Amino acid sequence: MAETQRTFDDEKAANDFVSKDEWAISYTHKTTDGKKVYFKCKRGASCLAGMFLLYNTEDQTVSLCMLMSVLQLAAPFGPVIGVTLCLVKMN
Repeated sequence: MAETQRTFDDEKAANDFVSKDEWAISYTHKTTDGKKVYFKCKRGASCLAGMFLLYNTEDQTVSLCMLMSVLQLAAPFGPVIGVTLCLVKMN
């Protein structure tokens, strides 16, 4: 399990940090903590890294969490299965 977390003071700083050449928006949903925008790696099918930005409703900051694949199982005639875990401590 791998976790990297960073907090930005505002939305612009978070959006400037995310490289559009390396990351593509995967999906978005709202939570009680704020809006989460998930990104997937654009380095090819073998890249299972992901991340999300959490736009915190309480204090208007933006939290970043990097998601790293921790397990890959490859069957001889089947697809590669990726499992991604990330623990984010919320204040």
